[in-house]
Amino acid sequence: GSVYVRANHSFHGWDKAFGKDHPEWFSTQSWEKMQEIVAENPGWGYQLKINPVLSNEALIKKQVEIIRGYLDGKPEPFPGAYMSAHGRKFGICINDNSNWSQHPDCVKQYEPEMGSRGNISRYFWGYVNRVAREVGKTHPEAEIVGLAYNAYSAPPKGEFKLEPNVSVMVCRFPILYWD
Repeated sequence: GSVYVRANHSFHGWDKAFGKDHPEWFSTQSWEKMQEIVAENPGWGYQLKINPVLSNEALIKKQVEIIRGYLDGKPEPFPGAYMSAHGRKFGICINDNSNWSQHPDCVKQYEPEMGSRGNISRYFWGYVNRVAREVGKTHPEAEIVGLAYNAYSAPPKGEFKLEPNVSVMVCRFPILYWD
């Protein structure tokens, strides 16, 4: 009975597509380390142990390029690139782990005082906003759907406003929050 939205962990395939040439885009900061982790956990190592570095300017530009390509009807640049997209919506969610980047530009955005539901909210939602702002310049009808999940399910503390083309899909576990 609702509008279909497809938002999920949206960095699938980025390790294979960009890891070797751009290891600085990933929390491991090393293609060799990334390969070790993936080999130890076949099929799930990247998703469960590695995250993108959301403060990396080149990564942001690549995300915007991929979203614009999808919205323009271009073929998927690598397997999984459009897995979190549907219609004029493109979902963004980082990998399913808490191995956040230790790059200083990332760490300064973390808010540990927010606790387990919000300690990287400013970091994640700041990234979503930056991507949405850029996509909106060329595709004002497009919507960027951020998944409010895990350590970025609570809003950032203090003043923080989402871009008008951002929507939030709350992803919490009802069995833990029944009241």
